[in-house]
Amino acid sequence: MSARGLVAGLALAGVIACGAAHKEAAMPRNPPEVDGPGSAGPEQARIQKLFDEIAAQQQRAHVDVAAPMTTGPATPLDPAPHHDDASCHPGPSDACGESCRLADSICDNAKKICDIATTKLANDAWAAEKCNSAKDSCTASHERCCGCQ
Repeated sequence: MSARGLVAGLALAGVIACGAAHKEAAMPRNPPEVDGPGSAGPEQARIQKLFDEIAAQQQRAHVDVAAPMTTGPATPLDPAPHHDDASCHPGPSDACGESCRLADSICDNAKKICDIATTKLANDAWAAEKCNSAKDSCTASHERCCGCQ
C-alpha cells in the first residue's frame, strides 16, 4: 500500500471514530433500572437492591401499592417502628406479628433508600421516585400492621 493510501485510510478511520463518539455522546443515558447489570453507579445499585427487597416483602405481606402517591424531590424518611407508634395496636396473632415485622423491614429499607437519595443523589429524579415509592410502601405496610386483628 502506498503512503498516500495509508494516510487516506487512517483519515477515514479517524472520521468514523469521531462520528461514533459524537453519536454516543448525543444518546441519552438510560435510567438505572433499564441499564444492564453493573452499569448503574453503586448508589443506584444499592437503591435498586433495597427497592427489590421491598417489593418481595410487600408480596409476602400482601401489601399492594398500585401507583406512588408521593411525588417531588426525595426527602428523608424517619419512620417509627410499629411498636413505637402509640396509635398502633395490632392483634396478638402470628399473622399480625409477621405483618408488623415485614412492615418494620419495609420501612427500614425505605429509610435507607431515602437516605441515599437525599444525601448522595440529591438531584437524581430516578432516586427521588424510588424514595417516594418506598415511602408509600412503608405507609401502606405500617397501616396493614396496625390494622391487623
